[in-house]
Amino acid sequence: MHARAVNNPSKTGAISKPKRGFSALPFLGDLVVFWRLLWDREAHWGLKLVAFATLAYVVSPVDAFPEAVAPLVGYIDDLGLVIAVRLLLERPLSKYRYPLFAKRREPSPDRIVEAGLV
Repeated sequence: MHARAVNNPSKTGAISKPKRGFSALPFLGDLVVFWRLLWDREAHWGLKLVAFATLAYVVSPVDAFPEAVAPLVGYIDDLGLVIAVRLLLERPLSKYRYPLFAKRREPSPDRIVEAGLV
């Protein structure tokens, strides 16, 4: 949604999909997004609480379906929680989606004026 489409100089003239860090590994990418959110000093405390609870549930040995008892079901419930949080908080989390080793993108002054933030 907030990602920018990049022109693809192909024969069809089609526009490629927007680049969104970690597109190949969405589950692991979402965990990195939650981690980045926790370390952002400007993030709302409610978002941090949801990110912390999600990360704690994923790494905790205490689950609704423990991985030791039912491995496949245990991983699916962790995956389901991460997907649910991702879908519910897509817009606030979008600014934390950038490639693993890249620095956080700061909005340009033109984008701030366009968004009405000034």
